[in-house]
Amino acid sequence: MTKKNEIPVSKVLEKRIITQDEQQFMKLVRVRGVKNKLSTLWLTIDTSLVPLSVFPDIDQHDFSQQSLYSIMKQQYNTVPKNALLQIEPIMGDKNTKELLEYEEDIPLLQANGTVISEDEVEIEQVKVIYGPHMNFKIVTNI
Repeated sequence: MTKKNEIPVSKVLEKRIITQDEQQFMKLVRVRGVKNKLSTLWLTIDTSLVPLSVFPDIDQHDFSQQSLYSIMKQQYNTVPKNALLQIEPIMGDKNTKELLEYEEDIPLLQANGTVISEDEVEIEQVKVIYGPHMNFKIVTNI
């Protein structure tokens, strides 16, 4: 992004501790995008569930200023290695239109899955809604 004179930006919509399946998680919901000289282009809505058993006190960080994966690496010596994702089409709703700043009802892509660390520990449950301005490549090993 820096080669395109764009800066990655995140806006935290929700950050709280939840209990699911008798385990505590930090639930983090962010809208993420890129900022250039003129404006911000919002690309995704990311929802992360991060296990507090693996990352105690991770909820104390400011995720509008700090990268979740950078904190995992620097503070907890945990490196994300694989994402196991299911991708499916969804229809945007009033909330996605407002957050991702688009006008018409259009299909979007949503990815759901888990992120696994180098030592084979599940470190995140993730849901990402990709907005209409998002372009990406998929690289996979077969």
